[in-house]
Amino acid sequence: MKKLIVLAVLLISAPLVVHAEWFQDVFSQNVISENIQASGNVVVNGSVVNSPNLTYSSLSKTTTLNPYGKKFIVVNGTGAITMASTPTISTQAAVNGQSLIITGGANTVDFVDEGTLTGSLLELGASSRTLNTGDILELIYYSGKWYEVGFTNN
Repeated sequence: MKKLIVLAVLLISAPLVVHAEWFQDVFSQNVISENIQASGNVVVNGSVVNSPNLTYSSLSKTTTLNPYGKKFIVVNGTGAITMASTPTISTQAAVNGQSLIITGGANTVDFVDEGTLTGSLLELGASSRTLNTGDILELIYYSGKWYEVGFTNN
């Protein structure tokens, strides 16, 4: 029944307004786990929280991150590492405008720009970005590459 309600709401082409209290009451058991698309505006009266929905706890330099359907990734290397995988972040199933937030864990992880590591498919604001605990790299996908939107060195 809950999925039927969601389907009915998503088929509305007018602006979609979701009240957080109602949404929480109706969908308190994480019913929505697939992609949701709306052709009109989506307004959330409340906050949108991106919990770490993917954690790499023993990342190696040859790992390709796979953010399919993810928004927030925590990376933690097996020690200090420089990513050498090509591509570094998968573009398979990525869609133009998809954003991705990556935050560092206990060990240093370096992400390398396409100009330095051919095939990384990362267009960064510097030749590399180093993520330590709490550092944040925000990217957006467009036309086959991940572009840096912001970097915070905490």
